[in-house]
Amino acid sequence: MTRGVEPGCTILRSSGGTYELVGADAAAKKVLQPQASVEVRGYLEHGLMSHCMQGPMLKVVSAKAR
Repeated sequence: MTRGVEPGCTILRSSGGTYELVGADAAAKKVLQPQASVEVRGYLEHGLMSHCMQGPMLKVVSAKAR
């Protein structure tokens, strides 16, 4: 987990690539902190605009600390 270059951007770096995380609920946001090791479940969002532009957007369904 890392913060994006733009304010409010949450970025996940994984062996599968870099993703911009979107749509996380309050419980997931507590886990999605910089430098955290997390397990995120979600799906790719297509056709949405983003000011972050740091990888495909991943709609967060759930997140937990690892």
